[in-house]
Amino acid sequence: MPPKTKKKRKSKAEIEAERIVAEEEEKKRQEVEEQRLAEEKAQADERARLDLEAKKNFRLKEIENLICGQKEISAYLTERHNLLQEKLRGERDSCNWKSLLGCNDIQWPTKLDEQTIGEYISSSKEDCDDSLDLVLACVENNKHIIQNLESRILLGELNGVDNRNDTFFISDLKRMTAELIDRATSDLLCESDPPENGELESCCISRTSKIALWANLVGNTEKGKTFSADPQLLVDIPASIANFPVAIRLCHIPYGFASSDVMRRVGLASLGGLIQLSEIKMSPLFRKVDQWTIRQIPDDKQNLFKNEKGLGEMLTKTILVKCKVLDSIIVPQNILIAMWSEEEETWDVNAASGQHFDLKNRTLSFNAHRLGDFSLVQSRSLDFPYKDWIIEPTLNEEHVDEEPLVRFTITTPRFTVSIICREGLCNLLSPDAKELSHLRDSWLPAENLIQELLESGINLLPGDHDGTPDIEIKRKEIEIKCSNDVSMTCTSFIMKSDLVNQKCGEDKACFQVKESEIFCGGSVFSKFKLCIFEKDSASISAIASPGTPPLPSNCGDVKCHILNENESSKFQPASARANENCCLYSIQCLQTESTSESIQRLHTSNPLLTHNVKKL
Repeated sequence: MPPKTKKKRKSKAEIEAERIVAEEEEKKRQEVEEQRLAEEKAQADERARLDLEAKKNFRLKEIENLICGQKEISAYLTERHNLLQEKLRGERDSCNWKSLLGCNDIQWPTKLDEQTIGEYISSSKEDCDDSLDLVLACVENNKHIIQNLESRILLGELNGVDNRNDTFFISDLKRMTAELIDRATSDLLCESDPPENGELESCCISRTSKIALWANLVGNTEKGKTFSADPQLLVDIPASIANFPVAIRLCHIPYGFASSDVMRRVGLASLGGLIQLSEIKMSPLFRKVDQWTIRQIPDDKQNLFKNEKGLGEMLTKTILVKCKVLDSIIVPQNILIAMWSEEEETWDVNAASGQHFDLKNRTLSFNAHRLGDFSLVQSRSLDFPYKDWIIEPTLNEEHVDEEPLVRFTITTPRFTVSIICREGLCNLLSPDAKELSHLRDSWLPAENLIQELLESGINLLPGDHDGTPDIEIKRKEIEIKCSNDVSMTCTSFIMKSDLVNQKCGEDKACFQVKESEIFCGGSVFSKFKLCIFEKDSASISAIASPGTPPLPSNCGDVKCHILNENESSKFQPASARANENCCLYSIQCLQTESTSESIQRLHTSNPLLTHNVKKL
């Protein structure tokens, strides 16, 4: 094995020289890297500048096109608006209001403004006869006025209109109704001849209202009392209160005296109106002295209803109440009875027990633990969320030569509701429930039909607070724009719901659309495509181009575009891109993808029909 050679050690000078060379090489390498990074950054900045410039140019071009589109369609929109107002004025001028039955010379208000409603309420209080029969007739007619006012409030909420005065009118009408019922009850108690047993029983029934009254005028009953002046009304009064000089009144009227806003806030909807069980605690009005009966007439009859101590403390048993539910109400499987709480000013669904509905006789019974205002209720979101909907033009089978109709079908968790629209009026086609037969035979304004369905137990218009956690509520301007555009195109195009709408957020809404074939027999636009509405200020093109001016106020803040068939099937909200073919109105997007006949039909359609669809 050869001997190891000793490696020569570098001198300090050599080591220093090598270090200097390595540092110079590292410095040059860093300079090259820095130069490369600077060049790449400059290139990226240039690409970003060019991309931002392109996006700004795209945005400016988009704004320019939208403004031009607004100018092009403004004359058409103005013409349609003026024609609609002319037809609406003609309808109002030809409307003949009926007299209020049973209320002497009181007439229906010809318009629902503050002065007219005030005069109507004043004249009703002064002129309406104090008998229960005539008061019930007034109750019936007030129902129609309240329904019209509530319908106007409903439309106002959808269009952002403040109808606070209408809410005040409804409260005044309900207060007037309560006063008339109390006044008629007082007159009946104070002026009736005393029965031999000292007990007065009376019952009045109209189409939708009932009042039953039992009174112990002498105060010597020693046992409980069940009074049933009519099979539709029954009250079982326990002995703990029946042996006092007291009157028990049961009212069943089609609307409640408490604010309906409170019921909406707690997520409930009333079915059949108010069931009011009230007591009138009084001194005996009659005394038997030998062969004589002495009558005592109070100075103020209304004092009968102003008692410092009610009957609640005397209740040792519940009061059984039975009443017939109107034939027009679809009773839910889960019967709920709510009671109005004066102290908390809300509705309590735990204040009654033993709820039972006799389907054969349509009789509702429950045990009241205290006196007060009750109502049969159900959840407002029972028919929500909707499964799907479709709006489509349809031929008038009875009168083929007349203008086509529009059919609106919506599927809820319980029913498939189909409504046909013609100019100014709507008719219910389905569901085929016997409780709704009165609506299938009638043509009503859209808002009145929706209100009637709600009173029958089908809520097609839940509020924002009735939604479910997995559904995002659209912005109001999106909702308004969609309803406007759907009504503008409904006479030539079929529109239906799309599941993507539930996933695209509050700033977007979408549905499927295609040209109807009932008129033209098919066209290039024969398959459904996705129509997307979006808030312009929250759109991709607006966000990606800061510094560009917003749309002018006269253009609004909602635009739309239609995807082609391939894009429609693959559309994902999260990966959406700015679209080149945006318009302010869907009718503008549809012009290039449908026949001229369909577009012409939109221009000549009856504005009362499209206005009715818009309300619906």
